Amino acid sequence: MNSISEIIFCGAKGLWTVVISEKAVMVLLFLMLCDTITGWIGASILKNWTSAKAREGFMGKIIELVFVAALYALDWLFEIDFLKYFGIYYFAVCEVGSMAENISKAGGDVPQGLSEVLNAFKDSVGKRVLEKLKEIAQNL
Repeated sequence: MNSISEIIFCGAKGLWTVVISEKAVMVLLFLMLCDTITGWIGASILKNWTSAKAREGFMGKIIELVFVAALYALDWLFEIDFLKYFGIYYFAVCEVGSMAENISKAGGDVPQGLSEVLNAFKDSVGKRVLEKLKEIAQNL
């Protein structure tokens, strides 16, 4: 490879290959899209949509995907095959929780049991790690 652009293209092509070959990543991307849509709908119902909030949500999604990519790299580096799935499933549950929050804020009904489980999961250690990563990314 002779240039930075070739290296970037090769990396992007490899990442795209992983994304489309992994059903779990496709499910996560679908849940991210659904969360974004329910967030937009909820914000439009409540008439409190702001570009800053949309940008914050988008950055959160990017950070999640970077984290998942890092887990893929760790799995490859240490020749294991579970870290990436742990991250994907964790973020998938977070996306479902966020969708439930969006629906609830917009006046929709969310089953009580689902809310309790998602709130317990939301308060877990992984959530605090994600918040710290977002804080670091905002300071860059």
